Amino acid sequence: MIKDVLQSYSVLYVEDDVGVRQHFVTLLERYFKHVYEAGDGIEALALYESEPIDVLIADIDLPKMDGLSLVSLIREEDESLPIVMLTAHSEKEKLHKATELYLVKYLLKPVEPKEFREVLQKIAKKLSVKEKDIVLDNGYIWSVKKNQIHHKGKEIVLSPKEEKLLQLFIANRGACVGFGEIMLEVWGDNTEASISMETIKYHVSKLRTKLTGLTIRNIYAEGYILA
Repeated sequence: MIKDVLQSYSVLYVEDDVGVRQHFVTLLERYFKHVYEAGDGIEALALYESEPIDVLIADIDLPKMDGLSLVSLIREEDESLPIVMLTAHSEKEKLHKATELYLVKYLLKPVEPKEFREVLQKIAKKLSVKEKDIVLDNGYIWSVKKNQIHHKGKEIVLSPKEEKLLQLFIANRGACVGFGEIMLEVWGDNTEASISMETIKYHVSKLRTKLTGLTIRNIYAEGYILA
């Protein structure tokens, strides 16, 4: 259950002790798709801003920028990121401040394996309800998190225009999406002559070819509908 959920996500682990960090990275690699590591708060913040981080596990006491400051900055942008903090201390002031940062949990070091697994289980549960996949007809699944369409576990690669079209159809599933709305949402404010009704029909046709199990019906003189 835990691995099934976490293997699609990335985690950033922040710890300045190289030996401890290597041990935890090896452990986390059993569960997560990607494991990023940092030895101080500044490096961690740079990784958070440049990489697709889904989970953060950080020590409170870090060089250059402490863990609480790091998490406080991240919380200004993201209130839902699952965060676990590790501390070798029991100072009430630090732990009180940590509770104000909406943590999944804070753990006292050394961390017991059973307790760590329980935390991973809590993270998996939090992630699984955060952005559920959308189940479509005939075994097609749209991943909200990744903006990808899968069929029987295999990703079907779409062009950027096809992806935007499908997102629009899914968002309006069962209702007709007009040509004007398609042009606005897929091509933006670009009103060049090359973007015509034929251009729209061409991209919808390409999308239908790739997703043969989905029914995208044309509503004469109006637009399209994903049944």
